[in-house]
Amino acid sequence: MSEQLVVSSGETPLTTRSLRILAPLKADTSGRIEVRIEDGAAEAQLSWESREATLVPNREAFIAAALLPAMQMQADLQVDAPVSQLFLESLERVQDMYRSWDDSLSRITVRGARPVVRVAGSGARAAVFFSGGLDSFYTLLKHREEITDLILIHGFEIPLDDHTTFERARAVVHGAANRLQKNVIEVRTDVRNYLSTRGLRWGRWAHGPALASVAHLIHPAISRIYISATHTYAALEQWGSHPLLDPLWSTEGLEFVHDGAEATRIDKARALAAQEWPLPLLRVCAEKSDGLNCGRCEKCIRTMINLLLAGALDRATTFEAPLDPGRVARLRFRSDSTRLFAIENLAVLGRSGEHADITRALRTAVNRSEQRRLAREMTRDAWPTGYAMLRGIRDAFLKPRGARWQ
Repeated sequence: MSEQLVVSSGETPLTTRSLRILAPLKADTSGRIEVRIEDGAAEAQLSWESREATLVPNREAFIAAALLPAMQMQADLQVDAPVSQLFLESLERVQDMYRSWDDSLSRITVRGARPVVRVAGSGARAAVFFSGGLDSFYTLLKHREEITDLILIHGFEIPLDDHTTFERARAVVHGAANRLQKNVIEVRTDVRNYLSTRGLRWGRWAHGPALASVAHLIHPAISRIYISATHTYAALEQWGSHPLLDPLWSTEGLEFVHDGAEATRIDKARALAAQEWPLPLLRVCAEKSDGLNCGRCEKCIRTMINLLLAGALDRATTFEAPLDPGRVARLRFRSDSTRLFAIENLAVLGRSGEHADITRALRTAVNRSEQRRLAREMTRDAWPTGYAMLRGIRDAFLKPRGARWQ
């Protein structure tokens, strides 16, 4: 038996596009929820699976997963099922935020929803999405007395076919959980593949709703979910996890908390250094490597500088390569976020008056990045048509990267 989540794009269904999502009433015997998406003649499937938690299908989870594609398609959501009243009311502001970031997205309406009040289960717990990085470690340490569960997702940061890297991440998460006597909930899902292959940028937009879909499926076992901040309040930008956006995914029985935006990455490194034991478990690397962290990619180097400034780099033994000024000078910042992190590190290095070789190298990389940014802005202002064409070519080459999660 199944219920339907139907996305229709207007009042004349015979001539307009529709997206239909067929969802089960409960997980199968292996703990797997599989949703079939019918888009005209095409068909796709989304799935979530967990052996540690009982996943409970609900329309909040499926609306979160389908909202951005629906806005992209200019399609309304027809649910014909119970949905949290608070969640429904908040969707207007969710759409306000996304449309302020991209005016090509259309406002859509959720039709057929029967508003209900969701309640937390008896003995409901608090959880954090945990990857073993600076952000999630900081939130875990800050709320260690309240948090009972660490949620590790396979299929978001780590592709589903990369079992080696996932096992390393799994060892880190279980190591932290054992140290603090917490539960671990592992969830395997292909939601990222669905969103990314539609051209929805993962970090900038799509990962927030994807996280929300996972949390709603674990409710009512949890009543509060912490999402660790990527940026500080002083450096907010378009990002799928945002202090104004995350709480809007809440229901009456499940609270979403955006946490840690008061702290810089250096503050977070200092918090880990003060505890000592997290340093051998720290995992930040975005590249495949033989160990936890390659020590050569931008994210590794950025974090190594954080740890250097926190006086803890010599105790962080999970980086394969040492912090090298030559590699620092050659860094390329491919997003505003990574450039801002570098500027933050450079400012603290300058105030410290120490580590002159790293300071010079990072200043070289930042100055080169600023020159490229100014060149892009001049091209955009002087030649808007050509700039748009070049951006289109770039996006066409970047889009296939989403297939890595297929």
